[in-house]
Amino acid sequence: MSLVFVRAHATKIGFSASKKVGNSVKRHRALRLMREAVKPLLPRITGTPNCIFVAKENILEKSLTDIQKAIQTVLDKAGLMHKQTSPDSPLAKRGGSPQG
Repeated sequence: MSLVFVRAHATKIGFSASKKVGNSVKRHRALRLMREAVKPLLPRITGTPNCIFVAKENILEKSLTDIQKAIQTVLDKAGLMHKQTSPDSPLAKRGGSPQG
């Protein structure tokens, strides 16, 4: 999975799959998988990046969970994800803010 991002005024996320992924049906399935994998991560994205996710040839061999982990890893490495606190942490009990 590849990621290209540019800072912008609003978060925009795009998806691309070339013919190397397969025929039209396979490419659209890859796009749907990536779209579904990003949805639960949207609230945790920091700033307002423009992101383009590019599907690799083997994406259809992966599960939705694997794709979501890959997207989360890429966003973490790019510094675009809020850190998630566990429900048991003191920050979560106080409302999630270090200032209280």
